[in-house]
Amino acid sequence: MLRRIIPVVLLLMTLPVLSRAQTGEDPVFDQLIWSDEFDDDGAVNADNWFHQTQIPVGGSWYNGEVQHYTNRLDNTSVNEGILSLTAKKETFTDQGVTKEYTSARLNSKFSFTYGRIEVSAKLPSGVGTWPAIWLLGKNINEDGAYWDNEGFGTTPWPQCGEIDVMEHWGDNQNFVQSATHTPSSFGATINFGGQTIPTASDDFHVYAMDWYENKLVFSVDDVVHYTYNPSVKNTDTWPFNDEFYVLLNLAILPDIPLSITQSVMEINYVRVYQEQGDDDLDGDGFIAANDCDDSNPNVNPGQTEITYNGIDDDCDASTLDDDLDRDGFIAANDCNDTNPNINPDQIEIPNNGIDEDCNDSDLIITSVINSKSINVLYPNPTTRYINIKIDGGIPIISEVFDVSGNLILSIQNSRQLDLNGIDNGVYLLKIYQPNGHLIIRKIIVEK
Repeated sequence: MLRRIIPVVLLLMTLPVLSRAQTGEDPVFDQLIWSDEFDDDGAVNADNWFHQTQIPVGGSWYNGEVQHYTNRLDNTSVNEGILSLTAKKETFTDQGVTKEYTSARLNSKFSFTYGRIEVSAKLPSGVGTWPAIWLLGKNINEDGAYWDNEGFGTTPWPQCGEIDVMEHWGDNQNFVQSATHTPSSFGATINFGGQTIPTASDDFHVYAMDWYENKLVFSVDDVVHYTYNPSVKNTDTWPFNDEFYVLLNLAILPDIPLSITQSVMEINYVRVYQEQGDDDLDGDGFIAANDCDDSNPNVNPGQTEITYNGIDDDCDASTLDDDLDRDGFIAANDCNDTNPNINPDQIEIPNNGIDEDCNDSDLIITSVINSKSINVLYPNPTTRYINIKIDGGIPIISEVFDVSGNLILSIQNSRQLDLNGIDNGVYLLKIYQPNGHLIIRKIIVEK
């Protein structure tokens, strides 16, 4: 969305010999790896999103846009499961520049390569409004953008690549458009297509993009309107082999009438999917490398080791050392692993001198609840980040232990774990909920 174009109707595989792109077979993106369902009212989740507010050099955003982007609740807020990006007519001064409109522009703190993005959105209407759902290369050199601030900005636009999942101009009501910007065609790009959605500003619709190794497919409510698949793929035509991040914004153009004092783009959810993998032969959600021989859905890192049964139930290359007192909890989390009545499944009896629930305290009343209370724990296995979505709200404390029971990471009041610097392997995650419950789950780090 760095340049306006005039609307016209128009998982890694295990040692493959040929990629799916080479064989002509498209992967199926059916494993949710990241999402924001906007469950918590108030400010947008800061673990997932960054407010991009720094004005580009020259004192204005591109294409003659007239808004300031802010990080205020006035412009970005969540209410009853809906994220609202609100543009307002108001005099606002920031960075020494005064403008007559404010709005919002979000960068995701998540990036990915290949997969499917879905955004359920209801669009604003009116001349001068320009909402967009789009992606930029994580390596873009753009002062004030999240990933540039994090040190990844090495490549200018359009060499970094841009993927416009959805753009809508209020002067062409109900026509939604998708496009790509690459060194071979950018700004008034020739690579675009769209369709008319009669209720674009009245109802929520799912704007999606499927990103394959060799093509990009754009759709609304699963109706495809454009495919980008250049016959020659090189750095000029296909800068789409690296990580990209998501942007949501509502720009205001100079031709907006004075009668429009407020305009809103509403988002119900943002979801990213990738291929579960054709090496998950037994369909239990774990690929062969972590599922032992990938033939038994009851043998995987999510299982509890049944000691002395001759089966490596949890795929840690051992059938013996996990549960010495056979109470269903491994030694590292079962205190001294000698008493089946002392484990994380017990209720703490305060001040009796015994740590019944193995939380290093004889005072806190805590109980373990089934790991299914984690609505979403993804991705797992992970290369770095793990996102946690639980019924009890934001975890008070999340702790990661190695197989020897050593605490290696502790984070407070966050739905995301950054496992950077942690070696590959199987770890135990403890999640302390606001309601006093403790959730225990195995996680896998694979880099």
